[in-house]
Amino acid sequence: DQFNAVREREKMFKDLFITRLIEIGRISPVRIASVDVSIGLAGALPNTTNANVIIVRTQLLERAPYIYSYYRPTDEPIQTPGENEEKLEDIRNLETCAELCSGKQGPDCKSFHHCQDSTCYLSKLETSDGDPVEGDVDCFHWINGVDNETFPDYPTALVYDEVVNAIVHGQFIFGFDYKNSSVGYEASASIIYQTPDPLDLVRIQFRFELRSKTLVNPDRVENGETPDECLLMCVSWREFRCETVVHQERDSKCLLSRTHFHDLNTTDFKPHEFAYVYARSYLNDYSPVLGGIALNTTGPIYTNISHLDECARFCSKETSIQCESFEWCFADKVCHLHSERYLDVVDGGNYLTGTSCIHYSKRDDQLFSRYPHQSLTTSQHHLVSSHTTPEACAKLCVEDMDEVCQSYDFCTSCVSDDYGVCSEDNEGTTNLCFLAQHHVGEPNLKLSKAVNCDHYSRDVFGDQDYASWVASQRKSNKPYTPGAMTGLAFGMIFLGILLVIGTLALVSAFKPTAVPKDLSLNIIPSRSAGSVGGESDI
Repeated sequence: DQFNAVREREKMFKDLFITRLIEIGRISPVRIASVDVSIGLAGALPNTTNANVIIVRTQLLERAPYIYSYYRPTDEPIQTPGENEEKLEDIRNLETCAELCSGKQGPDCKSFHHCQDSTCYLSKLETSDGDPVEGDVDCFHWINGVDNETFPDYPTALVYDEVVNAIVHGQFIFGFDYKNSSVGYEASASIIYQTPDPLDLVRIQFRFELRSKTLVNPDRVENGETPDECLLMCVSWREFRCETVVHQERDSKCLLSRTHFHDLNTTDFKPHEFAYVYARSYLNDYSPVLGGIALNTTGPIYTNISHLDECARFCSKETSIQCESFEWCFADKVCHLHSERYLDVVDGGNYLTGTSCIHYSKRDDQLFSRYPHQSLTTSQHHLVSSHTTPEACAKLCVEDMDEVCQSYDFCTSCVSDDYGVCSEDNEGTTNLCFLAQHHVGEPNLKLSKAVNCDHYSRDVFGDQDYASWVASQRKSNKPYTPGAMTGLAFGMIFLGILLVIGTLALVSAFKPTAVPKDLSLNIIPSRSAGSVGGESDI
């Protein structure tokens, strides 16, 4: 009934979900740009289908700048703070001072003074509070112009914290009447994608980090009119893996750096008006496995981790093991790293379900460069699977035991215009995967135009890039064996929140059964619900 009720009364479900999100996150409803509900197909794993969850994807706009709630009085020729006002130092940004007044003291803060010496004074009055402070201080007075404010309208990062806290304490629940009975729903996990646009294939790979700053010593400077041009340039740059990119709007420049934003120091940046800094999202190299999955294997553990992206960074930078997956346990903010992926242990059942953790495994398609609307010909590749996904096709290529797969082609459909690459025999077949022993850059190798196909050439072979791997093959005259490639190297402002909703009736016996799309139709067994670190099941 819970699933049928969502299908038949989706508007009711969405309305109740939005109402609960507004109540818990304490946000304005105008910030909710869209709500999408999907049932059954979780997309949790590149080659599996989970049928026991409801996914709610919410696009949430960031709140308006706090300074927009304030105005500067025109009848105050001298705007000097009073000695009874709370003084905060090293507050260089006007917006930060406005945020402190709105959030720190709430309704008690009526106005603030922001001064040229980077001090911020918070006042409980709409005027200066007390005698003027001593010294020659150049300040501006700002008064809160919002009347009858009923909620604080939290920034998105704080909204996410409130949502996670509600999930941990079993408070993100709602229900409605259906067929003379009541159906109930409880959120079991939440994922936030802090990217410029989580639905864009390029933008989802980045996080917006900083404004009004630029790089002092970038590795490369190129022309770029828009942020999208700079992001695309960073993704497709071949000389080095671009980790940080700055778009300088006024002079239309893209500054690329091989060093990740979180590995740079404050001295690596300098002030620059209308400059915007983006960094690669570590989370984009991994795919989520829903259902409270937690592997039983051992690995490094990090505590006090407040965000999924931070946990992904630890996995990507770990040196004590070759990290292939991780769990972020939101109840206790712990990050578990593993040298195995979910698919490595699923057959043996060496994992728990229903925990307060979110599992991520590395994506094989991150090992490849994509060439859209192009493909090898039928004589250069061979069909290995259909009705699959690009990620699953990448996995088949990497784990090919019969040959050293150097590239693959993925076609969403096979039509007459593409017979030269997908073969007339496959007419009408969808989502086809072709593997090949050819690579872009080979002498005399040319890709053919293909409307419904994309070519993916492999960038990493074991611990070597393509150029190093080719050189090693020439020296040894022996191809790499698939077994030697097990150590793989991996080269949401519009924010998105993804919530996984589980039914109250099923939550205690939740089993995320999965049906592989590109293998046989065998149900993968799941262990019974358990817990990690003494946390109760959710």
